Amino acid sequence: MQHLVDFSKPLDVALFDKLAAGFFQGHQKIAQLLVNFQSHPQAWMRVDSILEKSSSQEAKVLALRILEDAVRTKWKPLPKEQKEGIRAFVVGLIIKLSSSPDTMKAQAQLLKKLDVVLVQVGALILLVCRSLRCSPFWTSCRHAATLCHRATVPG
Repeated sequence: MQHLVDFSKPLDVALFDKLAAGFFQGHQKIAQLLVNFQSHPQAWMRVDSILEKSSSQEAKVLALRILEDAVRTKWKPLPKEQKEGIRAFVVGLIIKLSSSPDTMKAQAQLLKKLDVVLVQVGALILLVCRSLRCSPFWTSCRHAATLCHRATVPG
C-alpha cells in the first residue's frame, strides 16, 4: 500500500479504488494512508488519472476533494500553462459528464463537485463557450445555464 505514496511510479488506480472503498467503510489504517496521499504536494497531479481511469465513484469523489483543495491552496503560484491545463481538463470532463440527461443524472454528485472547482478556477465562461461548440448541444448548454444561474442567484 505504500506504493500509493511513491510518486516516482505511476498511480495504481485499481488500488486507489479499493482504498477509497475501504475509506468510506471506515477503515482507519486506510484513512491514514489516504490522508498521507492527499497531503503530498504532488497528489493533485494524480487527479486526472483517477477521474479518467477509475471505476469507483468513491475514488472520483476523493480525487475531486484533492483537486478542490489544490485549487484553493496552490492555485496562485501555478504557472499559467498548468492553470490553463486544469481549466481545460475540468471543462472537458464537465462536458463529457453532461453529454446526455442519463449521464448527467448518474454523475450528478461528481458534476456538483466539478462545478465548485470550475468556479474556483474561473472557467465558467470557458464552459459556456465550449458547450456551444460541442455535441450534444442542448444537454451541455442546459448544464452551463444551470451553473450560470447558481453563480448569480444567492443561496
